[in-house]
Amino acid sequence: MGTQALDQHTYLPQTVECAGLAAVVGFLDAHERRRGDRVEPRYLLVGAGEHDQVELPAEVHAALKQVVAALGSGRAVTVAPRATMSTTQQAADLLGVSRPTVRRLIDVGEFAGGEGRQPASAVGNRHRLLLRDVLE
Repeated sequence: MGTQALDQHTYLPQTVECAGLAAVVGFLDAHERRRGDRVEPRYLLVGAGEHDQVELPAEVHAALKQVVAALGSGRAVTVAPRATMSTTQQAADLLGVSRPTVRRLIDVGEFAGGEGRQPASAVGNRHRLLLRDVLE
């Protein structure tokens, strides 16, 4: 994959073949209805060759389901890769709060960082937060 795969891109519903999208939505809906409480099924990405396939990790499958659902309902989807570390300003933008609010949250330990992680790492007088901690 080139650097283009890391760029932000927005997909519009009218650019996706309607019949193809409907088939994917139907496939996913049928599997959701049949699965119930049973173990998650395996999903594969299949190429043209007989042995050209790879199992999709759960995170990729979940992302694809969300994209298909949004496009299927006529909404645009933006894929925007993010770094795993964020500045206090990036965290504030993501959370919809001010940067000083994020600093106060760091000071009171709100970004506790599970699994023994530090809440934020200081780089000079600036802080970096794990994206995982901001999202939690």
